[in-house]
This record gives sequence, structure tokens and C-alpha cells, in this order.
Amino acid sequence: MRIKILLTIILLSSAITKIYAQEIEGNLNIHTFADNREYARSNRFSQTIFGLRFSPELGLLLDSTHRIRVGFNALHEFGSPKFTNKIDPVVYYQFTKQNWNFYMGMFPRRDLLSDFPRAVLNDTLSYYRPNVEGMLLKYENENWKQLLFIDWTSRQTATDRENFIFGLSGQYKKDMFFISHYAMMLHNAGPAIDIPGDHIEDNGALAVKIGLDFSGKTFLDSLTFNTGGLMSFERERSVGGGKHQKGYCWKWLQNTTDLVLLIHFIKAKRTI
Repeated sequence: MRIKILLTIILLSSAITKIYAQEIEGNLNIHTFADNREYARSNRFSQTIFGLRFSPELGLLLDSTHRIRVGFNALHEFGSPKFTNKIDPVVYYQFTKQNWNFYMGMFPRRDLLSDFPRAVLNDTLSYYRPNVEGMLLKYENENWKQLLFIDWTSRQTATDRENFIFGLSGQYKKDMFFISHYAMMLHNAGPAIDIPGDHIEDNGALAVKIGLDFSGKTFLDSLTFNTGGLMSFERERSVGGGKHQKGYCWKWLQNTTDLVLLIHFIKAKRTI
């Protein structure tokens, strides 16, 4: 009995020593948003999205390459009688080495996918779905950046559909000039119990842009301008055909310590 107790104490001491040998780290994110949307001639729903997200994280930096984080992301919409409208878990592993970054788990999409054009990824994701649930791989050096991700949005059950989004983005930058590309596809399959007349849907979008980055060359902290083309597609398997849209966009972004000005214009036309 004494030997068992002694072994238990030794094992616990060893485990505690190993934990303290790592670096305990964490961060606290607070994201407030006020987004008023008014639509006059379209059938879109006019609304005001006003609220706050609170997300603490705590984890271990195991060494210069491996990191583990645990936390949560809580949403409160102003005017709601609830203390919180939704809580999303945050649990992920991160691998970092030289120019490579790999994430797996439930990790924040902010600063990883936030540069996607609004016509490619819905801009309300940061309000109502702040985490990617899946994997992300990123490579970045002085001139090149490339990113791949998969985000599992619905697990298939007898009644729930199977949904996931996968996408990629990249950029080449030389001095002031840059060219970038973005693409995504939503795979929408049915539940495990077939629905008569239901078919798998694949919906996606892509964008290619060129631009100039004047950051560091004016009195502003950053100043960029870009323009490019857009295309989206909708396909229902086993039905044939499909729909797609083509269009163009341009974006102006200027930033100082106290003010950010973003102008984003998109125009598209549907073809069959």
C-alpha cells in the first residue's frame, strides 16, 4: 500500500514538474459590433446587429513549435434579456515552424479568414459563427501567402444535414503591387435518412484581385486599393445544369490609429 502511494506521489510530482516546465499563456478578446443594414429595393431583411463577443483563452506553449489552447466565445446581443445568447467552445492545437502554421480544433477565424471578400464569405460569420471547426494550413513568407481550410458546419445525423465549407486563399506581393485569390465551396448533403426529391448541393464562389499597397508611404498607417473579378456557382447534383454569376468588385481601405475607412463595391449579374 505504501509503495502504491509513493508511486502515485512520484507520478503526480513528475506531471506537475512537466507542466511547469512549459510556458502558461493566454489572451482575452473582446469584439463589439454595431452593424445597421437598410435595404430599399431588394427583398433582403433590414436589421441592426448590435452586440459584443467575449472570448478568454488559456493554454500551454509546449515549445517553440507546439501550442494548446482552451477557452470559450460568448455572445451577448444588446437588448436581449439573456445573460448570453450563445457560448461556443474554443479548443485547438497549433503547430508553428518557420513559415508554416497549422491549426486543428475549434479556433477563432479572426485574423485567419477575415481578409476574405464579403462576396465570398458572409461577413456576419464573425458575429454568429466566430470559430472554424476543422483544420487550417497556412504558409507565408516575405512575398507569398497561401492558406487552405475546412470548416465543418453540420454533422450528419438521421435528421440533420451534412454541411462543410472548404476554401483557399493566396497572395503574391512585390513592393507596392499585389495579386490575390480567394475561393470557397459549401457542400450541402442530406441527412442519413433520405428525403424524397432531395439532392446534394454544391455552392461556391471565387475572386481574383490586383491592387496597390501604399502602407508606410503616406501619413496613414495603412492605405490599400484593389479591384478584380468575381464568380459564384450553384449546382444541384443529379438534376443537371447549374447557375452562376459573374461580376466585379473594388475596395478602398485606409487606416489610422483612431479611424478606419472601408469602401467596398460589388456588382454582379446572373447567367444560366
